[in-house]
Amino acid sequence: MNMLSVLEMDAFNPGSPSAGIPRLNVYSSFGKHSQVINSIVGENVDIQGKIENSLIFSNVRVAKDAVIRNSSCSPATTSAASARS
Repeated sequence: MNMLSVLEMDAFNPGSPSAGIPRLNVYSSFGKHSQVINSIVGENVDIQGKIENSLIFSNVRVAKDAVIRNSSCSPATTSAASARS
């Protein structure tokens, strides 16, 4: 097998001509008074409240004054300002 043909079809190679996985430059944002303690946070997350011992998937919004503890937030969810979990 020709090594060049393998590189051309590699979806993870940024120079690849194939239409593979799109490159995303998505960042999470943390509010000035937000707190994240012992948690894993995905991409494109906006955290304004407090998160502790939790798993936060991508595209999650945590409102100011919301507190999330010992929880898992599914992708694309939004917490209310008064949320407690």
